[in-house]
Amino acid sequence: MMYSFFATCKANEVNPYEWLKVTLDKIPDYPVNRLNELLPTKIAIKEESA
Repeated sequence: MMYSFFATCKANEVNPYEWLKVTLDKIPDYPVNRLNELLPTKIAIKEESA
């Protein structure tokens, strides 16, 4: 499952580390009916160019 999340992050130019950090911070207090908003395709954390 985590591999799928990280592959989705890569496909959507989302930094996987930042996505996971933000998601784990938000999820305890997040409404269960809105969890889809935390998916890598929805969240606005873009990959930084190095």
